[in-house]
Amino acid sequence: RTHCGVVDLANSVVELILELFPASIDRLAPETSHIEGPIPIVLQSLANKDGDLLHELFQKGDGTMSCEFGADQVILVRDEKTKREVIEISGHRALVLTVLEAKGMEFT
Repeated sequence: RTHCGVVDLANSVVELILELFPASIDRLAPETSHIEGPIPIVLQSLANKDGDLLHELFQKGDGTMSCEFGADQVILVRDEKTKREVIEISGHRALVLTVLEAKGMEFT
């Protein structure tokens, strides 16, 4: 149902959980996908060493948007507070969902 970029990222997270908390989840065979796709971009923070990463992502110096988000792309965030912050920074130009809201949806 999803491409290998997302599946590989998810498998990496599961491996970390198994390594750090071995008794917390059952060990299953890794998920696979036959659909090619890009590796998801994972941001650990809204800021980087040079300043505000999201402002750099969404706004050029002339006020125009520096990257475009299509109908099949989404920014996943961990909670409602972060969702509101990202929506405000993006100028409502990107689909922003919490992980819970995105459960069961498909993006490429």
